[in-house]
Amino acid sequence: MAAPFTPEEENQLTALSVLDAVSGISYGTAHGDPDFLGIGAVRIRETTTGQADLH
Repeated sequence: MAAPFTPEEENQLTALSVLDAVSGISYGTAHGDPDFLGIGAVRIRETTTGQADLH
């Protein structure tokens, strides 16, 4: 079993998750794809409210 993430690793994982969501929103906007917009918005909401399962 892997060791738990350090606080720094947790912060990096959160930041990368938000960046991935923003990338999806950007792609969805540029290509008229509402699915990417919705998924990105949900991921940001989950991440910023502490509801995301990033592991």
